[in-house]
Amino acid sequence: MTSTRIVADVDVSAYPPAQRLDVWRAAVEPLYDPWYSGERDSFAARIRVSCTGHYLAVDKAASAQRYSRNPVHAPRELSDYVAFQGYAGGSFTGDFDGRSVSGRAGDVHVIDLSRSIVQVTTEAADVNLLVPRARVEKYLSATPHGVLLNGSDALRALAYSHLSETVLNAPQLDDAESGAALDAFLTMVGGAAGEEPNARAKGFARASARAVAAGFIDRHLLDPALNATLIALRCGLSRASLFRAFEADGGIQAFITRERLLVALRRLRTEPAVPVQSIADACGFPDPSQFSRHFRQHFGFSPSEARRHLVAEGMGGDGSAVIGRRSWLEIGRLLSEAAR
Repeated sequence: MTSTRIVADVDVSAYPPAQRLDVWRAAVEPLYDPWYSGERDSFAARIRVSCTGHYLAVDKAASAQRYSRNPVHAPRELSDYVAFQGYAGGSFTGDFDGRSVSGRAGDVHVIDLSRSIVQVTTEAADVNLLVPRARVEKYLSATPHGVLLNGSDALRALAYSHLSETVLNAPQLDDAESGAALDAFLTMVGGAAGEEPNARAKGFARASARAVAAGFIDRHLLDPALNATLIALRCGLSRASLFRAFEADGGIQAFITRERLLVALRRLRTEPAVPVQSIADACGFPDPSQFSRHFRQHFGFSPSEARRHLVAEGMGGDGSAVIGRRSWLEIGRLLSEAAR
């Protein structure tokens, strides 16, 4: 059973010409600030965003325009993401934080969403995977903002093909399949970008230690005795190895807190009749003010607001998708967290 949701599906041709640019701007605002200088009547664009527990998949096509992203003004959540964009048709020239880049159909380039970008495109279609930075860093020792994986090379062409199929088939993939597809793609990107094998090996070793510890944490998540000493002992890891494995998560305790908050979020969605504090107690947060503070810091909402938001946006048991002009970033983030 698939856990992927389509969180935005917008085709501006469904709107009057006078509204199309505003609709498009609202649809892509989490990623870019678009600018179109042509005739409104001839403007065409569409975007579909699918959310899994591993990435956001974006399939879009649009008339020629200029896209810019300034991380100072962009939504802060995406600063922790890296985008892999493959051009299915058309071409672009761009400035990636001072680095000149151009690309055409069949190319894949890397966008660090914590940095600036200006892109000028022809009429174009592209596919995108937005991946949490911590996941990318298991395969790439650094985030190569603006690096172009040219489609003329066999491995790079394979990476584009895999990217395209992963994005276009995202709504049909279940959680395990989407995770495996992403790992395969990142492995290819690491090879296409010339990543040193020993750097990748270190990344895999760290990922393995993290996977073992994360599995133990998942099985004992709501045990009040769960702590770093117990995890290291039961998983056969040194405390130093354990802490290194969870550096990207802000530390082992931050990871545990986050996982408990995700359990609380799921229960807020699936158990609307259960009082918020009862859910907090069951998830390891006996102090209401501490629970509310952690919840707001992580999700940007209070627990009560989150419950209302999830219900209002159709994220209940019917699995209905959210379609339209609301921020797919905000909705997708909550869906991604709640689906795990």
